[in-house]
Amino acid sequence: MLQNLYLTGDLAGLLLAFLDKHSLAMPELVTRLHTYDKNQRMTYQQWWRILAELEEATGDPQVGLKVGACAAPEHFGVVGYLCQSCDTLLEAAMNFERYQRLLYGGPPAALKSHDNTLRIEWQSPHDEPNAHSDEALISALLHVGQSLTGNQELAATRIGFMHKPLCDTGLYEAWFGCPVQFQCPVLFVEGPASLLLQPIRRADPSLKKLLSDQAKGLLDQTVQDDGFQSEFQKALLKGMRFGKPNQEYVASLLNMSTRTLHRRLQEQGAQFKDVLKATRLQLAKDYLQKNQLTLSEIALLLGYSEQSAFSRAFAAWTGTTPLKYQKTVKEANNRQGWGSPGDC
Repeated sequence: MLQNLYLTGDLAGLLLAFLDKHSLAMPELVTRLHTYDKNQRMTYQQWWRILAELEEATGDPQVGLKVGACAAPEHFGVVGYLCQSCDTLLEAAMNFERYQRLLYGGPPAALKSHDNTLRIEWQSPHDEPNAHSDEALISALLHVGQSLTGNQELAATRIGFMHKPLCDTGLYEAWFGCPVQFQCPVLFVEGPASLLLQPIRRADPSLKKLLSDQAKGLLDQTVQDDGFQSEFQKALLKGMRFGKPNQEYVASLLNMSTRTLHRRLQEQGAQFKDVLKATRLQLAKDYLQKNQLTLSEIALLLGYSEQSAFSRAFAAWTGTTPLKYQKTVKEANNRQGWGSPGDC
């Protein structure tokens, strides 16, 4: 989906910090990174490509973890500074949840609490999770938490990744200091809920008010800028409901030519077929997890004329059938006792 395709340009600062810390001479990459600022978003494809370049340059499969370990509040723009001015990690977490759209597009982080355990989880914005990107995210989250509190012992109690391990799993557990699972339905990190009571070292009520107002203004502007995305998404969903999930029909609903629609999507770093695929996959998972519709009904809602066509497409996307996926999610929920689907 369109809103899943960007990251804040502030992350260029994180990558530059990594290059500097590890004394990596990559002048062409440095030049590219200096073109980003708070007003220029970075597409997921650009972010992934840079992480792949760093792995190639270092020969290190743990490069995502090490990029994340260079993270500081300033690498996340106004949201990072706002979290740094909060009183506790709980307040910082609430502001992160409220303004996370300023940092990235895609399925938002969900904060959950169960049996005195805090859990933050993400659905994948794409059918294939990017290992380095996900590892950088979790590593950065924990490192920034340590930085905000000054508590270097702050750690997770369990972490789950959606991808296969890139190296020996023992290296991951040594890095994070907790059990790490792989090929989970969602990306997640867990810790004791008491962590949220940790005070933040540089709390500043007056600065917090100023930054909160700024973040709200930026978020309002982002919503206005996303007018095309919202209208496109509505048209795409309507096209699926009427069995016409194609570029020509969606363009007609938007009162524009297919050429114009193609150009507008390109401006967002997207292609129609990729957006359609991502939208169908996300909706399919949602429908299957809720377990309230038959496979035939799901197929029709996604714009397929036959259930078999939907089942083949879902198997191609995920490597499993819709029914097996549904069963796996249900078993995981029962096993872990979490109140929502998708737990590992």
